[in-house]
Amino acid sequence: MYHHYRWAALGLALAFMPSASSAAVIVANTGGTNNAGGQGSTLLLGAGFLSPTVATTITSVVLPLDVNNANPDSGAVGLSLYSNNGGVPGTLLSALGSSAVPSAAPLANYLFTPGAPVNLAASTQYWLVLSCACPSTNNNWLATSAIVVAGLAGADVTPSAFFSADGGTAWGNVTDRTFVFTVNGDVTTAGNVPEPSTFALTLGAAALLYFKGRR
Repeated sequence: MYHHYRWAALGLALAFMPSASSAAVIVANTGGTNNAGGQGSTLLLGAGFLSPTVATTITSVVLPLDVNNANPDSGAVGLSLYSNNGGVPGTLLSALGSSAVPSAAPLANYLFTPGAPVNLAASTQYWLVLSCACPSTNNNWLATSAIVVAGLAGADVTPSAFFSADGGTAWGNVTDRTFVFTVNGDVTTAGNVPEPSTFALTLGAAALLYFKGRR
């Protein structure tokens, strides 16, 4: 009988162990013939993607950027995550970090890191939106006409480069290319994540079963 209680306690504890996670490329658009997409200080640029079939969290995003201006402004470019609204960026969900305005050519990868991991629901359309807090710098976010999608199962990339000149009220798109990006993050690999109070009660019940079996 002792063994029955011991295995029951072990099973109960394992069932509610906190989830493990592993780093991964969530979704990326890489490769192909490259074409630059321009961005002035009042222009928003958008790239859409479908999240994979598992829930994930964004830990960083990498964008290839350069600048056309011979004397670029000081300031920063900011990246944000938006919801989907009928095939265009909808509402702001989270800031994904900022980076200095590109200082010169050539093209370089710029890292955007949110202050805390940003959750993505499974199989959901999202948008990356780039803005520039600068008077006149013409930043370029690299675009490609040959989309190559990488990442987790089910992830995909929207095959158009989107832009807005009025702060996101209206969006246009260039259909023969899309912006290049890599979204990095974590994916949950096992287990359930209970509330702290539930987790404590579960451990208590497991301990009770274990010690009851020893009597």
